[in-house]
Amino acid sequence: MDTKHSRLSVWALALLTCFALLAPQSAFAMDKQKPRVEGAGWICKPDFSGCGEVKFGITGKLNKSNLADGRFEYMNKINKYNVHGKITSLVVNPNPSASPSHPCMAAVVFVGGTQVSGPPLDAPYAKVSGTCDDGTCTFDATVVDDDSGGHPPDWVCDLHMHGTDKKGNSEVYDDPGQPLQHGHFEVHPENH
Repeated sequence: MDTKHSRLSVWALALLTCFALLAPQSAFAMDKQKPRVEGAGWICKPDFSGCGEVKFGITGKLNKSNLADGRFEYMNKINKYNVHGKITSLVVNPNPSASPSHPCMAAVVFVGGTQVSGPPLDAPYAKVSGTCDDGTCTFDATVVDDDSGGHPPDWVCDLHMHGTDKKGNSEVYDDPGQPLQHGHFEVHPENH
């Protein structure tokens, strides 16, 4: 039942993302002329059982005033810390390069100048930041949309989730980068 519930949660997040983007009278109607990102999935947080799920969903875009607009969801199955909030910053890079300033550089391993693991540094990415609706957390992440051949997983890099739950317990989760275990992100640059 726990695995079924997990899958249903991810699908519910994905479905809500679709409704937010595609609903005919949505306040978040898709503007294909502006950069945007959407998707959901989960990564593995090593724990005593091997792998605890950390799930999240992102739906973000730049509005007509070029300000970030969107939502995020974060669910840590290990400690049951679940929050949702508003995206306050969005930067889309459709053509990144392997420079030291790349937000995913900490998740990459090079051997002899050749990348042997980590996210593709030339794949489009979106860097998002946000705050919880109740003001008790901040969320920062970079999602990499890897559409190269062979169906490799998308990545989440430079993930930071800091907050306080209703009981006053602290949630601090920092991760340099991991591939999605399940899920997908779409990063769309501005169309000209």
